[in-house]
Order: sequence, then structure tokens, then C-alpha cells
Amino acid sequence: MQKNKIEILSTKRLDKAIDSDDIVIDEIPFIETRGIDDGSVKKKIQQLSGQQIHAIFTSRNAAEMVGKYVAKNEPWKIYCTGDKTKDTILHFFPCAFIATVAENAADLAWIILKDISVKSVIFFCGNQRRDELPEILVQNGIDMEEVMVYETISRPVTITKEYDGVLFFSPSAVESFFSKNKLNDNTICFAVGNTTAHAIEKFSGNKIITAVRATQQSILDAVLATFNLLNK
Repeated sequence: MQKNKIEILSTKRLDKAIDSDDIVIDEIPFIETRGIDDGSVKKKIQQLSGQQIHAIFTSRNAAEMVGKYVAKNEPWKIYCTGDKTKDTILHFFPCAFIATVAENAADLAWIILKDISVKSVIFFCGNQRRDELPEILVQNGIDMEEVMVYETISRPVTITKEYDGVLFFSPSAVESFFSKNKLNDNTICFAVGNTTAHAIEKFSGNKIITAVRATQQSILDAVLATFNLLNK
């Protein structure tokens, strides 16, 4: 008798398929991100263009939005989280000086504090940005200006299918998912990072596996390892 495939739900669209014929992944986005494309945001970004600033990006959504309005050779010193964000920054700012790429926002904040040249920062963010980075920097005497360049919108969907695992990539997606759904006891939650894992814990007592690195590939590797398919 043929073994049933392992059923996984991803709460966002994936950039690549999982490398296994034994797993099927349904991709249903539970959040939508949208640039704040009004005149005041554009004007603010263009005012910063050409200035010597310390810029922070913790998402590629912010980098994409800012990249629409500035030159490719901005003299900014940039601090960011994650390889995807770094790659997006380099796409729009190919001459950028990226001082640091950290795994998460809290780690990034502590790294910035070690740079004695940083007295003030511009944080390009969304409307649901986490508190850790601003709190750490401000409490340690760094002058911060936040420029909100995109918004995250909840798009909850009621799921009728039972899954072996669910992939979560942000606390916002966690909140959107659990606003309409409950998991059966055997479903495993996969989190892209510790912040997302902590968000899951607020809604579910199910087993949570956190990816080794905050990347899509790492969370897919965690799925393969959990179901003993990593080297198959």
C-alpha cells in the first residue's frame, strides 16, 4: 500500500519548492504587505537621499519601498537582518556599504551599539515592526527616527484540511492564522525564528520547531529533518 504524502501548510508563498516527493505543501498567504506610497513618505525618503546616515532595514519590504526613490550609490551605512533583506538592499543599492547583517532585530541592535560612530539612526520599517530594536537603541542613548514605508495587513483564511505541519514566517502571520483556526494535537508548528516561535506559544501548545537560521531554506530543511527525509 502506497504511503500517504506528508501534508504541510505554508502561511506565505515560498520562493522555491521543497526537495522531496514525499511532502506536499499548500501555500496560503495569511498576511499582505503593501507600500505606503503617499507623497509624504516619498518626500522624506528623497530628503534623506545623498545624506550620510546610518540606515536600518529589518525586512526586504522596506528595502524595496525605499529603493524606489533613492540613488543606487547612496552614501548610507546600512544595518540589516537576514540574507533576503541584504540581497534586496544590494539589488537597489549595488554600491551600498552594509556594515552588519544579523539574524534578528535584537541582535542587530546590540551590534549597532558596539559601533561608536553611531549616534543616530534612521529605521525604515512597517506598521507592525517589533519593539526590541527601537527599545534597545533608544534606552542606550541612540537617537532614532522611524520612517514607516509599508504596512502589514491581516488576511485570515479558515482552514478545513488537517495538516502534519504548518510553516510560520512572522508573528503577524501567526496572529492572522490563529484568529480563524485551531490545530489538531499532532500538527507540528515550524517557526522561522525565535520571535515567531514565541508568538505561536501564545496561541498553541503544539510542538514547535524553530529553524536554525531565519531563512526559508532553513525552515524547509527543518521540515525534512523532522519527517526523516533530509538525506533521502
